[in-house]
Amino acid sequence: MNPLRNLQLTAGPVPLLLLLAGAAALAGLISATRRGGSARIVLACVAAALGVTALVDYLVEFVWKPFPDRLDPLVLLWVALGVLALLLAGVRVARAPSWRSTALSTAAVGLVVLMGAGQVNSLYSAYPSVEDLLPVDYPATVPRPSPSTTAERGVVVRATVPPTRSRFAARPALVYLPPAYLSGARERLPVLMLLHGQPGSPRDWFSGGKLARTMDSYAQRRGGVAPVVVVPDATGGQFANPLCADTRRARAATYLAEDVPAWVRQNLAVDAAPQAWAIGGYSYGGTCALQLATRFPEVFRTFLALSPDAEPDLGGGREATVRDAFAGDRGAYARADPLTQLSLRRFPDSAGVLVAGTDDAASTAAAKRVAVAAAGAGMTVRTRWIRGGHDFTVWSGALTAELDWLGGRLGLRG
Repeated sequence: MNPLRNLQLTAGPVPLLLLLAGAAALAGLISATRRGGSARIVLACVAAALGVTALVDYLVEFVWKPFPDRLDPLVLLWVALGVLALLLAGVRVARAPSWRSTALSTAAVGLVVLMGAGQVNSLYSAYPSVEDLLPVDYPATVPRPSPSTTAERGVVVRATVPPTRSRFAARPALVYLPPAYLSGARERLPVLMLLHGQPGSPRDWFSGGKLARTMDSYAQRRGGVAPVVVVPDATGGQFANPLCADTRRARAATYLAEDVPAWVRQNLAVDAAPQAWAIGGYSYGGTCALQLATRFPEVFRTFLALSPDAEPDLGGGREATVRDAFAGDRGAYARADPLTQLSLRRFPDSAGVLVAGTDDAASTAAAKRVAVAAAGAGMTVRTRWIRGGHDFTVWSGALTAELDWLGGRLGLRG
C-alpha cells in the first residue's frame, strides 16, 4: 500500500509542519510588504482581512444559514489569516509585477491556506489521514448471505434508497454488513441507522468516524456478529439543512422514518421488529436521532444522540426557524421538536444515551436539558461525557463505548 495514503493529518508531524510552514510564509509576506512600503499598509491589510472575515461570518450566519451553529472562532481566525495572506500577496505583486514575485506570493498564499485547512481539519478530526481525503468506489451490489462465505471483516456497499413516499432528493446511502451477515451465520440481524452531521455526507462516518473499523472490532469480539449499519443521506446535500422534518424545504422525516426502513426490510436480511432497530447520529444527526425517536417510537425505540441540539434550528432562533422552514406553522414545528413531543407523550419502551464532549458547552447543556425531559416522559435515558469538543474523537469514541449497550438493546446477547 502507498505509505502516503496512511499519512496522518490530525496527529503526528504533519499538522505542526503545516503550521510552521504557513506561519513562515505569512511572516515572509508581511516582511516583504513592509520592505516595499510602510507598516501602515500591513495594518490596512489586517483591517481589511478582519472586515472580510466579519462579512463572511455575517453572510453565513444570517443570510446563507447553511447550518444552525455559529462558526467556531478558530475557524474565523484561519479564514482571516488566509484573507490577509491573499491581500498581502496582492500588494506585493502589484508593486513588483514579475513572474518570480507572482510565483513566490502564490506559493506563500497556498501555504497559509494549507495551514488553515490543516488546523480546521484537526479541530473537527474530519479527515484523519490522506486516505480519508481520497474518493472511494464502494461496490453497489449488496451481497447475498452464503454459508460458503468466510469473512473476518464486514463490507461496505453503496445503495440508492428510493424516496418512494417522501420524494426526498437523497444521495446514495452506505451500508455496513458484518461478517455474520455475509456468511448467514445468523438469520436476522438488528439494524443501527446512523446519521451524519451538517455540512456532511454518509461517508463522513467512515472517514472521520472510522465506522467500519469500529464495527469490525466489535464483530471480532462476538464471532462476527454485529448490527447491520445503514448510513443514509440525512440532508440531501453537503450544505443543505432540511431540519430532519417534513417542511416546505423537503420531506426529510418521511424519508428517514419510512422510505429508508422500507428499503432496508425489503433488500436486507434483517430483523424487522421495532425492538431490533436503533437510530443514532452526531451533531445535526444527533438532533435528528432525537427527532425521529420521539416522533416515530414505533420505528426507533433506541437512540444514541451525539452532541445534539435540543431542538431543530436553522440559526437565528425558534421564531426564525418556524417562519423560514415551517411557513409559520407552529404545529408542524412542534411535531418536529423533541422537547415538545417529550412533553406531550409517554415513551415507556424507549431508551437512549446522550453524549457530548466536555469542551462542547452548547451540546452538553442541550444533552442535559433533553435528558431531564426524556426521563420525565418515561424513557430510560442516561448521559455520557467524553473528553473533547464537537468532533469525531468524541463521536467515534462514544459509538465504541456504547456498542455493547446498543447490542444488548437490539437483542445481541453474550
